[in-house]
Amino acid sequence: MWVIGLVLLAFGGGVWLGASRWRRLATEGSRDAVGLRLLHELAEGDYEHVAAELEAICEAEPHEPAVFLALAAIDRHRGRLSRAKALHRVVLASSELEHDERVAGLVGLGRDLLTEGNVPAAAGALNRANSLAPSSPATLESLARALDRAGAWEPSATAWERLERHVSGRRARAARVGRGRALAGQALDALRLGETEKARKLAARGLELAPDSGFAWLVEARAAASAHDALVAWQRAWELAGVGAGTIVAEGMQWARENDRVAALVARLRGSLRGTAHPASVVALASELYDHDSEAAVSAWQRVADHSSEAQLALLRTAVAGLDLPGVEPALLEPGPSAFVCLACAATVDEFAFRCSHCGRWDSLCDARAPRRRTRQRLDDLPAAD
Repeated sequence: MWVIGLVLLAFGGGVWLGASRWRRLATEGSRDAVGLRLLHELAEGDYEHVAAELEAICEAEPHEPAVFLALAAIDRHRGRLSRAKALHRVVLASSELEHDERVAGLVGLGRDLLTEGNVPAAAGALNRANSLAPSSPATLESLARALDRAGAWEPSATAWERLERHVSGRRARAARVGRGRALAGQALDALRLGETEKARKLAARGLELAPDSGFAWLVEARAAASAHDALVAWQRAWELAGVGAGTIVAEGMQWARENDRVAALVARLRGSLRGTAHPASVVALASELYDHDSEAAVSAWQRVADHSSEAQLALLRTAVAGLDLPGVEPALLEPGPSAFVCLACAATVDEFAFRCSHCGRWDSLCDARAPRRRTRQRLDDLPAAD
């Protein structure tokens, strides 16, 4: 009889263990399915629905830091910075947090603070994360962006260099460009201090690392040792500036007048006009060329008039001035003050710069008067420090 009881007990235990394992596998399968669905919705940009599902998971499983960290990141991208910071701080307050989770929480909090514009606090949080994980690419990238935004060019260059050693492919190339810009920033600081030779060396190294950076070429133009080098640099800087070409040309013209190189700079301006088809660049360059070669400027405006209201206005203003009609002032047809909009944060700025002064994004300004279409950005392109 006891044998039968033992068999029944063993059978019951096996059934119970099997059922437990099945429930666990079912639960894991359900979680995997939820995770895949959330991943798909995230890729589609459905942040609202993803956030709602994450909130439900947080309520059901309040001891899962990874879910809270994911929800905080989504909130930051949705502009809900106060809640994102609160969630990150809740996670960081846990005494049982795993090492990787603590690093992720500090990086997330640093990105929240950076997006908010609190650069010193962001740098503090990111430095703490870096001390815990000195080889973490996410930590190094966020720290480099924070230092870059703060204008701390020397530690920024160091952080970009360290990041470059720990990543590959596209991220390594981006880190190299970041280091090049940081070196150009150091050169700019050296110029302000009158350390010309140091500035030239830093600017040259910055250009090697970031040959397509308009900012690096602008610094090279200001630091160049010879007139020929400066002329080449001014031309590359305004060609890479896009809608800000006029601002760069104006500074270049001032340099040319001071160094008796106006004719040489005008020749390069004509060359750039022949080589570009971008309406905004053509209008900006032709406007600066008009006082030196009105025929070439008018020809350039005519070339892009079908695609640019600014070119049409310039041609109309020129025609009115040539007619010399009584009571008609060409100044009435002058465009309004220049204004630029950042495509990353939508802030409006009055003066062109290669970097937005609000969010720190590079090469993000467009003409505020030009029609523009915003496209949905990938998560890794959104302002993480940025």
